[in-house]
Amino acid sequence: MFAPDAVIYGPVAHGEFETVDWTPRGGFGAFVAQIAENWRIVSYDLMRLEAEGDWVTAFIHIAALNWKTQKRCETVTVDVLRFRDGLCVEFHEMIDRDALKAAARP
Repeated sequence: MFAPDAVIYGPVAHGEFETVDWTPRGGFGAFVAQIAENWRIVSYDLMRLEAEGDWVTAFIHIAALNWKTQKRCETVTVDVLRFRDGLCVEFHEMIDRDALKAAARP
């Protein structure tokens, strides 16, 4: 569902959680792979979708367990996607970085 040249903005999951542009690093696949390396997703529940033109906003409740610390993080993430010709061309993930940091750090 992602265009080959899709622009991906999301946090790095290894502890800093700064938002970076994932486009030159392999896009959405690289973004998801680094999450899987650091977290076990316990639940991923879509709460609400809103759409306006080419833009879609998804509100998602996530519970995840950090592989290293075994601490649980439960938060709401907001994903904003822009579509063109049926493919996502831009993806932004906003998440509670303080909750992630608390679960990822010993």
